[in-house]
Amino acid sequence: MLSDKNCKFYTNHLYGLRAICALTVALYHYKTVSTSPITNNLFIENGYRFVDIFFSLSGSILYLKYSEIKKEFRNIYIFLKKRFFRLFPLHILLLSLFFLIEIAKFLVEKKFNLYGNTHAFEILDIESFFLKLLMLEGFWGDVNATLALNPVSWSISVEFFCYTLFISILVLSSRSFGIFIFILLVLSSLSILAYNRSFFEIGNLMCLMRTIYSFFLPIIIFILLKKIDFKTNNFFIYIIFSLLIYLITLKTILSYILCPILVSLFINLTIIKKKNNYLISVLSSNFLIFLGKISYGIYMFHVLVWWSISQFFRFILKYQTKFISSKEITILDLSVLESNLVLILGVIITIIISSLSYHFFENRFYKK
Repeated sequence: MLSDKNCKFYTNHLYGLRAICALTVALYHYKTVSTSPITNNLFIENGYRFVDIFFSLSGSILYLKYSEIKKEFRNIYIFLKKRFFRLFPLHILLLSLFFLIEIAKFLVEKKFNLYGNTHAFEILDIESFFLKLLMLEGFWGDVNATLALNPVSWSISVEFFCYTLFISILVLSSRSFGIFIFILLVLSSLSILAYNRSFFEIGNLMCLMRTIYSFFLPIIIFILLKKIDFKTNNFFIYIIFSLLIYLITLKTILSYILCPILVSLFINLTIIKKKNNYLISVLSSNFLIFLGKISYGIYMFHVLVWWSISQFFRFILKYQTKFISSKEITILDLSVLESNLVLILGVIITIIISSLSYHFFENRFYKK
């Protein structure tokens, strides 16, 4: 994230937006544990769409920081090295932990004849493992390659691919031709997504199209708004944000197309600080900024936390499970109060683990 001391743009509130994205995705995946009134609503049920907001945040912030980068080939290497060490260490840590879990499941199945929702190595094969390891599962392979081990890492693979496209275009092309390529990428990906009606498919190239659309769109909108010197006010920002929240609850093609546009508008219209904007002030609160800084950890760890809680309740506390046919998943049979308490406990555990990871593990690689 950019520092206000080094940039004319105000970006503190984007930390808060990242925090909301990470927490909403974590709440969305709580459905694998139990049901709760907190998550049993259209907003959280469509929480996976906040992954696309992550992509838009990445694209816009990176463009603000690197749009004037020198046209030197070595800058591609320097940029990708930094992004690689930002993403890969935590990815490989989670990959290792989930792999150890598969081994533990295998041993438990053999010795105690106990089984979870899936058998050990049921959806993991050699191809899936190496696709995960090489951060390729988001657009190469089948859905099992995506769901095996840490399922949320698919977005890391396609985002890193966009990093590569982004910096290569900036360094290797002229400014005007680079803008043309950005526009071409966005229009092409949107056309493919709309034609295939595949805005939420994982395990194939549609993941990449979805990422390209959300990642590069705010860059184009930033360039357009800068050229026309667009003026706005707080009321317009509130309307955009409210409409975005509403559209997230819908599952229509138009909603999928418009949400990244609204996110891009919100980002670009709020990077100039407005002192009397209540929404930006809330997003810029110290707690949300803190959560934004550890949001990558929240995103990467929460599935492991939910899985661990589920196994603890099932096999240690001996809670019963029930099968939800509409969602084709087996969850814990908890009361409303129990489900809410487990949800809150899981979020707290995820935040604590992510904070420890950020300070004692991830920070070790940021200066690479």
